[in-house]
Amino acid sequence: MMLHHSRSLRPLCLWLVLAFFPLTFFAQNPTYLPKDEVYLDASLDAFVKDLLKAIDSRDKHFLNDALDFYVVSSLDSEGGLDDFKRTWSPENDSSLMWPLMERVIKLGGVFLKDSADQTGRYQFVFP
Repeated sequence: MMLHHSRSLRPLCLWLVLAFFPLTFFAQNPTYLPKDEVYLDASLDAFVKDLLKAIDSRDKHFLNDALDFYVVSSLDSEGGLDDFKRTWSPENDSSLMWPLMERVIKLGGVFLKDSADQTGRYQFVFP
């Protein structure tokens, strides 16, 4: 009788394993969202909000003022504002740079913790 009882439970046990497998799989493989520390610095937070507005309105002047003189626009770039403008054409409202920059900024960013940096400054990076 015991043998008969365990045989009737096999399909139920198999069904339970198959039904709950996705739950255990996803519980063991969590998703990690990008970290965003912009809010930790009020002036940075204000700048990022202004930058997103400038991106939305395609404000070339805001972007030009915000970019570092030595900006590097690609891995093989010689660097500098002129090279950036040649590479990305920010004066063109349909430039791919605008939506790409918006996406990168909206992913958030983090402060670098460089213990070797003796300048007392910090760096903030976006993906």
